[in-house]
Parts: sequence; structure tokens; C-alpha cells
Amino acid sequence: MKRAKLKRALIIITLLSSISAGVWIVMSNLNQNIMFFYTPTDIQTSTIRKQNIRVGGIVKPHSIKKFYKNKKHIIAFTITDSTNDIIIHYQGILPSLFREGQGIVAIGRMVENNIFISEKLLAKHDENYTPKKPVDSKSKISLCNPKSFKR
Repeated sequence: MKRAKLKRALIIITLLSSISAGVWIVMSNLNQNIMFFYTPTDIQTSTIRKQNIRVGGIVKPHSIKKFYKNKKHIIAFTITDSTNDIIIHYQGILPSLFREGQGIVAIGRMVENNIFISEKLLAKHDENYTPKKPVDSKSKISLCNPKSFKR
């Protein structure tokens, strides 16, 4: 009888420790991967500096500049949240949706003089989908209608 209770207790303890270890692994990975983005105002009012963060805002018009630093092609631009601005330096290929007046999220770290060094850029697209205007159906050849093919 004691042996059966001891065996059952060991199984329950092993099961609970396995579940808690699994929950701990999931939570620690989520903590590393879930990063909300800060606005330029949040960055300037807080003490977040050396850690990897996300900064989001609108690319300010006429602020995109390209230059070389240490033989590397750098793109510098300013993002704003209509209150404060942050200068972002990025090295790499720009996303296809990147342009002035577009919302972006930059992943990287803050350095001195209000400059953010970005390792990755995410361009936010517009939430309103507007399809292209349809082409005149008479001029378009239909693959489903055999009468539209000329012989």
C-alpha cells in the first residue's frame, strides 16, 4: 500500500515539475520575442538606451538622406509622432513600402545624440484596401469563354 502511494506521488511530482518547466520555457521565450514599439515621445521621456527595442512612427517628409560611414552605405531618416522626432540610421535594403509619410517600425538600439541604430525596418501598410479599377471587359480576352478567341 505504501509502495503504491509513493509511486503515485512520484508520478504526480514528475508530472508537475515537467509542466512547470515547460511553462517556464514558453514564458521565457515569449518574454524575449514580444516587443511592443515605443513612440519617439516614449523614448525621449524614458531611460531606455542600450537594449534592443522597437521604435514606431511616421517618416518625416524631406528627411531621408544617404551617406557613407566607414565604407558602409547608411540611410538616415527622421521619424515623428507629431510631438518628438528621432533620427534613425539604417544599413541595408529598404522595404518596398518605405517612403516619406509612411508608418514604420525600426528594431535596434538608442545611442548618443537622439540617434537610433536600426538593424531591421518594418514598413506598415495602409489598413484600407482599395482594389484596382477593373479593366473594360470587352477588350479583355477571357480564358473561360472560347468565343473570345479569334481563329
